[in-house]
Amino acid sequence: FLVLLIIVASNSSHFIRRFTQFTEEVFTALVAFIFIYESTSTVFKTFEQHPLRRVYACSAAQCLNYTANILQDNGVMTNCTNITSNATSPWQNWQNVSDSLDIADTSSNQPNTALFYMVLVFGTFFLAFMLRLLKNSHYMTKYSRRFFGDMGIFVSILVMFLLSKYVFTSIHVGKILVPVGVNPSLARSWLVDPRPAMTAKLVFGAAIPGVLVAFLVFVETQVTCLLCCNSEYKLKKTGGFHWNLMVTAVLSLVCSILGLPWLCGQPVTSVIHVQSLLKRNGRVAPGEKATVQGAYEQRVTAILINVMVAMSITPTVAGLLSQLPKGIVLGIFLYMGICNLLSLQFLRRVSLMFVPAKHHPVNSPDYPFTRHISTV
Repeated sequence: FLVLLIIVASNSSHFIRRFTQFTEEVFTALVAFIFIYESTSTVFKTFEQHPLRRVYACSAAQCLNYTANILQDNGVMTNCTNITSNATSPWQNWQNVSDSLDIADTSSNQPNTALFYMVLVFGTFFLAFMLRLLKNSHYMTKYSRRFFGDMGIFVSILVMFLLSKYVFTSIHVGKILVPVGVNPSLARSWLVDPRPAMTAKLVFGAAIPGVLVAFLVFVETQVTCLLCCNSEYKLKKTGGFHWNLMVTAVLSLVCSILGLPWLCGQPVTSVIHVQSLLKRNGRVAPGEKATVQGAYEQRVTAILINVMVAMSITPTVAGLLSQLPKGIVLGIFLYMGICNLLSLQFLRRVSLMFVPAKHHPVNSPDYPFTRHISTV
């Protein structure tokens, strides 16, 4: 809080004028790669927790009808009584089958979980990405393309949720954990007591990491403002860099007192929010990309987003969100990461290095730099 307050009081936010577009895009690419890595690495972890097997664990009531039939079809066992003839209870039936076949625990090895998890992640990403491309395609009417292009994320979430809820009902899929109500995660009071750590050694020792964290918050917040105020969006109102940092500093102090996570900028979601509010030229031929004419500069959508986030802790909304599989959420993260990577001018410059100069889109508003690209 003190470091951010000093930055605001000393008018140090003017140093962001030295941030070039390359610096902004490197920071955006870093955050986008984090989104992509978290989504894909979770898929690999799911395959480790639920590896593919010929025979999976089953409940005591299902082991006789499920496992024995599979083994009988493959010529491994002709009759389930070879294992369960001396069993006296359903649990003993299951224990005999599990011991004889070396079947893993049901909590860590479920049939088809990893495959369906991968389908949810990449299916959600693919459907949302295709609906985004539909907006500038030749298919359907103008209003239909605009509707599905703007609502692509919601449509993809709804489709994949219905698929997991009503079609593949027998496959175990992990759901997201949504807390109900506002309570501390640990058994403590709301206010954090700093007195046990108020020693001179700890106070001065925390100054160095405090400066580093404050610098990170400063860079992330200001770079997010720069990305949202990009000249390509043709915004009329500029960003309040000093005010944003001041509000962040005050809220960081409040979060520290309550033991809550600190606030910081969100480059990926903030840029997607601004892009969804852009006003484009509607009089274009099907398949051509509309030019940006400005943006709807208002605060209604931001307020509604935060109100909906606050409503997620209510029992009704939390119960609905807890039915959403984790794979769908990670698919949206993958979509946001890849879409932000594709919007970077640096990647477009690199791709044009392999395109002959005569095929460069000279008159395209998305490629104003084509005259300065050298072809490999």
